[in-house]
Amino acid sequence: MTNIAKVVEKVVAEYSEEKKAEVTDWILKLGVRPDDPLFNLYAELGTTQFALQQLPGRLDSLVVGWTDMVDDKLNSASKVAIHQQKSAIAEAAKDLVKMTKQGMALRKALSYAP
Repeated sequence: MTNIAKVVEKVVAEYSEEKKAEVTDWILKLGVRPDDPLFNLYAELGTTQFALQQLPGRLDSLVVGWTDMVDDKLNSASKVAIHQQKSAIAEAAKDLVKMTKQGMALRKALSYAP
């Protein structure tokens, strides 16, 4: 493997074999030297471009994870809220029954009064 090929291999490690061959071919055709500062700049730009191209897929999976987590939290919170509402309704019904019984007992007591 030539010096240029080694440098290209390092720079485009994530590329397909076909893409690596294409990049190497262009470097050889254009006569670019690996020790040229512009070569290093282009290499960094290529690496950055590749990373940016991968970003949408990674962000999608991250967003899906966040969405699932938020859905789980909302489901849990809604279950707690429903349980609390049921408890409050049951307590209010119990109080109403108690007040109704007291009211009936009072009416009954008053109806026996002379």
